Formats: sequence, structure tokens, C-alpha cells
Amino acid sequence: MRGKLYLLEDGSDVHIVNEAKAKAIVDELMDILACLAKIIDNMTKPDGSPLPPQSKVRLFSELAVAIFNFPIVIGYATVVERKSTKERVLINNFDYLVAYAVERYINEGIRSDLYEKLKEGKLEDVLETLEKAQAMRLVRHLSSMRPKLAEIYEVLRAIPSDTRPGLNLTSLPSHMLLTSVIAWSLQSQGYDLPTIRLASIFHDVGKIASYRNHVKGGEEFFDQLLGKLEVSREFKSELIKVAGKAKTHHQGEGFLDVADDLSSAMDRISSVVQKAVKENPGLKDVEECFRRSGKESFDCFDSLPQDRYKEATRAIFEKLREELEGLKSPEGEPVLNLVYIDFQGIQRFISSFPKLKQLSTASFLVDFLVSTVPFIVIDNLISGYKDNYLPLEAMLSGYGGHSMLAVIAKVGDKTLSREELSKRIMELKLLKSLDVNLGVYASPMVVKGEGREKVRLYTQIWRDLEAQMLDRSLVTLGENVLGVYNHKPCPNCGVRPANSSGLCSRCDTIDKISDKRGFSAKVGVDYSLNGIQVRISFRPKDPNTPDPMDYLAGDTGRKRGKRPHYISVVKFDANNASAIYMRAITLGLFLDISYTMDFAIKQGFYETLTQLLGAGSTMSSEKQEGEPAEATGSRNNNNDLEEASHFLAERILVGVIYLGGDEGLLIIPAIISIPFSLVFLERVSERSKFKFKCGVVTVKPNHPIQFAIQGAEEVMEKAKLSLGTITENTIGIVHASSGLVTDETVETTMGKYADVLQVTNDLKFLREVLSAIMGIQDSDLLREVVKLYQDTMNEEPRFEVTERVKDAIRTFEDVVSAYAGKRNRLHLIAYLLKRRADYQELKKQNVVDAIEIILRRVANSDDVLKASLPVLDVMFLLKTLRSGMQ
Repeated sequence: MRGKLYLLEDGSDVHIVNEAKAKAIVDELMDILACLAKIIDNMTKPDGSPLPPQSKVRLFSELAVAIFNFPIVIGYATVVERKSTKERVLINNFDYLVAYAVERYINEGIRSDLYEKLKEGKLEDVLETLEKAQAMRLVRHLSSMRPKLAEIYEVLRAIPSDTRPGLNLTSLPSHMLLTSVIAWSLQSQGYDLPTIRLASIFHDVGKIASYRNHVKGGEEFFDQLLGKLEVSREFKSELIKVAGKAKTHHQGEGFLDVADDLSSAMDRISSVVQKAVKENPGLKDVEECFRRSGKESFDCFDSLPQDRYKEATRAIFEKLREELEGLKSPEGEPVLNLVYIDFQGIQRFISSFPKLKQLSTASFLVDFLVSTVPFIVIDNLISGYKDNYLPLEAMLSGYGGHSMLAVIAKVGDKTLSREELSKRIMELKLLKSLDVNLGVYASPMVVKGEGREKVRLYTQIWRDLEAQMLDRSLVTLGENVLGVYNHKPCPNCGVRPANSSGLCSRCDTIDKISDKRGFSAKVGVDYSLNGIQVRISFRPKDPNTPDPMDYLAGDTGRKRGKRPHYISVVKFDANNASAIYMRAITLGLFLDISYTMDFAIKQGFYETLTQLLGAGSTMSSEKQEGEPAEATGSRNNNNDLEEASHFLAERILVGVIYLGGDEGLLIIPAIISIPFSLVFLERVSERSKFKFKCGVVTVKPNHPIQFAIQGAEEVMEKAKLSLGTITENTIGIVHASSGLVTDETVETTMGKYADVLQVTNDLKFLREVLSAIMGIQDSDLLREVVKLYQDTMNEEPRFEVTERVKDAIRTFEDVVSAYAGKRNRLHLIAYLLKRRADYQELKKQNVVDAIEIILRRVANSDDVLKASLPVLDVMFLLKTLRSGMQ
């Protein structure tokens, strides 16, 4: 028995490994690796000459890292290039990162070439070079295997690197990749030895299926993998060397052996764990298991009841948190640093752009600037020393405007200090033209003192970084100080001085690439979700094509003059995420939380969208709502239903402004915004074990988008619902038929209607209201909304739910008006009772049910006079649905 610790808002939990699944993925992993090795073996340099065997090993290493850190290579959907266009446009920042990491072994000149282009500010050239790179073949191939890789990744991340309670904090992939990056740092100041690196990445692979004897399991893995390979003799010979080093990683004092010990010491604090066990009289049985070794130890731990194993893990973890506070940090000369890069003033940067194309491009650039750009810069700084490369696993994390990289402290005689790295990054003309400041901070991970290497714990590293980051509050956000004289302001942002292009340098830089990036990139490709292809109908050169915001709202450009659809801005964020991250006492545990969250959001979006697409198939009505639809199966005879689901899905795909880390921002059709957000958050919360707050603001398509985003963020923050030490998943809703929505107007509305606008709407409440109004029970909510939307696309609506929604809106508008006139809570409750009786007599049960949901909340509260009366929340919910119809 083995399990891994997961952190929750109010404590922790231990998930027991599904051993059957763990064994099942081994063959699948080997098949994928064999397939990738064959593709690599057939790749050539730009001049057509074959790649050297060691370059092939390096390529194989990068792709193995991409598999073990799957969120790095996946976006929120698989991109399918159109045959009608020769352009290769990417939508995911990490596609560019992986493409660069791979292409530098195929085209040796690309490293210095891209670095020089960044220094010269030639961003478009950098992006186009990577899009045309041969490496894109491998990136696309990885993306095409998404369903299988997602399944493998989810199993791997649940496997602990050590089975013993208190040592089971870090996942197996995190341990293997940290071992690899530490081994790289030990090799003569980071000299890249390809065989040792790849052996490090796979050194504990035997633990996937055989944790009781992982060395033997590793031998069997490599023997079977080598038997599956269909590659050249030279390449296979190198991989045989890799297998030999991985098989013997417990037998010597080489780089891999030392790195494995250091990585283990960083995440498995054995001495402190055993002390915690010994001092706890309630853990005598666990202490006995720790005293034993080998097979006897495994037998002892396996004999523990599952609940006892979990209880011991949680108790030891809490004791560790106390003990580590006073643990002295080892001293010595830095060998490997953790470098933290922070985009200062993210929201201010994104909100500089009033147009969707520019805003979407700016959002893409945030993660590109904190991850891919520093990776290229640092890779070039170390490239002149012994043919060195910055390994992909050195990118420990990179989203949400922040990144963490592991960087060797010294190259030859040159120290890569925080100041040196910051200077090299900030001297790029690209950053100057964007008027962007990146904070660069560094703290040692590995030091050398008294003749040997030692590791610092994550808590010690983070304390150093926090102290350095205090200067963020003492400086400006890095933008230039502008005078109010002698310049013409930029007509786009209205803040910076315009240059010869007519725009300021920031807006000009974004404008030049926005025709191919951001929104333009997303409508320039098609998508595939679980085998279902989604074709994007937006064609910029078609005279019938609507404005981008009208398109996202649902306008096709062919029915001018009809009442316009509205758009919804959806902003969500994990509750108390920073507090949970701060409880991560090891670097591996922090990375596991970070990657698990990122994966949960991207995969949850992918599955929810797949479910929406499945609304047009007959089988979707037979599936439970939590299950995504399959790609195959007979189609519903009503082709209009399938058309409606694809119509909504393509706009949701294109409307993603940002999605990853622990947050997201979408601009999508109003009618689907709340049902989609509800199902999506339920799925993400289940997978990540985090709770989320979400704000949905619905406005007309011509509303200034940057202000609507500010409004959505304000609603999101106010939507957080705390129940003691834990929170709930909630969605706050505001609908604006007219006027300007900003963070200030949202706050004013909430104050004015505090008695009837609770904002903290939990998902169960919203689902109950939607089910009542639409008259559905135990049905697929997304399918019902697709049916509703399909009905509104007809010239003469036939679907009964359409009229139900309209009736309910009229009712709650009347109720809100009654409250506005009297401002009396008891009068409002009485009025609700009257309206319920009226609709019971009219036999309009859907409105009766919605009113009763509110009244039950009053009846079940401790104080009727202070009970929540969310009638305005319900009205906003219904109006959001209604404003997405024709």
C-alpha cells in the first residue's frame, strides 16, 4: 500500500495509489516513448545531414520531461492546422518553449539567433522562427496524443516517490526531474552529459509498477523498452548506456547517485520524520515499521490499515511543519539557484488595451515574457561553456505572470547572480519597447560546503525570495514616468506618448503582432477535443464577418437588425491558494500542487467543452453529467442541435483570454456562461481539491472590455464564501443592460442592493435555480442549454423552456421593483409568498419552484430578518440566459 499527501484548505488528505492503473500505464508509456524515439531517429539537420546520436538523446530527454510535466505541453485544446493555410500559428506559450528546447539540438544556430532577435526587439521574428521550426512536428505529435498522455500523467502524479508516511509528500515525476536538474548542476558547473541526464529522468521509473523492488522494476522497464525500439544502431547504443546508468544508480558515487541523494534529502527529510515518529506515543506501530528494512519494512507498512496509514501521514506532516521552522539552513557556496521571475503590474499591463485582439495578445505575452524569454536568455548565457544547455526540467513552473527556474550559480569564472540575470533579461529591447519590468530574485537550492554538496529546504529558499520581493512594494511597476508636455498621447491607451507610428511603443509592439497572435491566432486554426473536430467560422476577410466581440456574443453577421446577443466576462480564481502553497514544506510538494492545479484547470476545461459538444449526440443523454462525451456514436437526428453545440463551443474556445495556473479569464456567449462555469468549476474542484470563486459580468458587445474585466474581477472577489476555515465554490453574477460596468459601479450596486444581492452563490443553489426554471431533473445541464440556444436560432421558437425563462425574468423583475419601492425585507418576503400563490394558480410550476428555493433559504436560516434573499442574483442569472438568445 502506498499513498501521496495532498493539501486542502482545512488540512490534508492522502490518496491511495490505484495499483492496477499504475501497472496498466507502463506499457502505454513505453509505446509512446518508442514511437517518439523512432520519429527522433529520422530527423535531420537543416542541411539534411543526420543528427549525432547524443543530440538524439538530448531530444529524447526534452520529450520525456514534457511527458512527466504534461501541463507544460498542453493547452486547453488540441490545435488542428487548416490545410487551406500554410501558416503555423501557436496559441499556447509553452508550445514556443518546448519548440525552442527541442529545435536547438536540430538547428544549432537558433539559440544565438533568437537571443539576438530578442535583444533587438524583433518579437515577430522570434515567434515566426519557432513556428516554422522542425521541432513543431514533435510538439504537434505530443499534442495529438493528449488523451493518452493526460491519463498517464494523472496516474504518475498520484504516485509518491517514497511509500513511507511522512516521506510520501512528493510525487515520483517531481523527484525524478529534480534529480535530473541537480545532476546537471553537479557536472562541472552544469556541463550537459546527455546519457546521465536521461538516466536521471528515468532513474526511478521502476517505482511506477513495482515500488517494493523498484531497481528490478526499472531493469524490466528498460529491457522491454529497448526491445520495442525501432531505431538506428548508434542511437540504440546510446540508449543502452542510459539504461545501464539508470539500473545502477544505487551502486556508486557518480553524478546520478549523488543527485538522487540530494533530491531525496530536499523532499524526504528522513531524520526529522523519524524524530517526529519517535516522539509521538500514538505512532508506536509506525515507528516499528521504520526500524525494519527491506522486505520486512514493506511488509510492515503494507500491514497497516489504510486509515491508519493516512492518519500517520497527516500527523507526521503537521509535526514536520513545526520542526522545520527552526531548522538551520546549510551554508556554502551556491551550486544551483532557484530563480523566481515576476511580471510586475500584470493587470495594469493587460488593461492598457481596449480592443479584444490586443488584449488577447497581451495576455499571451505575459507568460511568454516570464518563461520562454528568460529560458532563451539563460540558455545563451551558459551556452559558451563546454557545449552546455539549460534543460527543460529547469523550468520548474511558469504561468500566472510568474516563473521558477533552476539555474547553475556559476559558468566558468562568471557568477550568474541575481543582478547579472536581471541585467541580461532587462537589457532586451523587447522589454523596453513594451515598457515592462520583470522582477528577478534568486536563492540557493544546492550549496557546497565542507567538501560536499548540501540542499536547502523549500521553506528556507522561499524565505529568502520573500525578503528580496519586499522591494516590489517600494518601487513603481517599472513603467516610464511621462511628462504631460511636448508629446501627443497614444490614441490607443491614452497614456504614453505616440511615436512615429502614431502609437506608443507598447501599443505599437502589441499591434504589430496582434494580427497573428492572441485572438487572431485562435481563429486561424481549428480544434480537436477527444476526436471531435471544431471548425472556427470566423473569417477576418469575409465582409459578412462580424466584429470580434459580436462574434463571441453569438452574432454570425448574417442576421443584422435583430436584438444583439450579449457577452459574459468570466473571471475565476482559486480560494486561499497562496495560503495552501505556503504550507508546502518541500519543493517537490509545492511543484506537485502547482502542476496538479494547472492540469486540473486545463483538463477540466477540455472535458467540459467535450461534454458540451456531446450535446448533439444521442449517447450524451445516457451519460452522467460528470462524464465527457466520447467522440464516436450515432448523432441525434436533429442536426440543428449539433450545430448549436458546435456554435457555442467554438466561441468558448476562441474566447479564452487566459487559462492556467489557478485562474482564468474567458469572454464567451452569455447564454452558456453560467451553466458552463458551473459544470467546469465542479469538475476542476473535484480534481484539484481546491475551491474557487468566480465572477460573471454580462454586457453588450460594444462595452469597453477592459472595464468589464475589472467589474468581473470585483464580482469574483466579492463572491468568495467562507464557512469557518473552508470555502465553497461560488459564482457571483452581475448583468448590465445599459451603462458602464467597472469595479466601482459593481461595488456601488452591491451596496445599494445588499439585501437582495448576495453574490456568494454556491453552485448547488445555482444548479437548483437553473433546474427549476428549465424544468429539468437529473439531466445534463449543458445539453438543456444547447437545446435552449438551438431553439432561439429558429425563426419561430418552439422549445417550451424559452417561454419559461421569459416568464421567470418578468416575475423577478417585478419582485426586485417591489423591493426597490419599499426597501423592506419583511414586505419582500410577503410579496414572494403572494407571487408564489399567483403562479401556483396559473400552474407555472417552474416559477413557483424558483421562488420556493429562495424561501427555503429564509426558513432554514438562524435569523429570518438577516437571511439571504438572493432575488437579484436570480434575476441576473435569468437575464444572463435571456440576453444570449435572439
